[in-house]
Amino acid sequence: MARVCHDIESLFEERFKNGSCSFLGSNGCLLFTLVGHMTFTTWDEAMKTVERGGGGGYLIIDESGRHFFAQAEGSPPPVKFAGDA
Repeated sequence: MARVCHDIESLFEERFKNGSCSFLGSNGCLLFTLVGHMTFTTWDEAMKTVERGGGGGYLIIDESGRHFFAQAEGSPPPVKFAGDA
């Protein structure tokens, strides 16, 4: 999570920067947060957490491991990467 928050460009290819991914809101995923919490939830709930959270520091990976969303810590705007593998 430290790399997601502070060195996100070293983790993901440039093609995923400001990208999007296809997912169903009710699909399960793992949500990792800046403070080290991991939660199993749905994409809809995970994205609500990101929107409410403000400054960033999030990594969301779907159950299959094929779709992801990551947001670095920072303001405004935090750097975001997303995509489908």
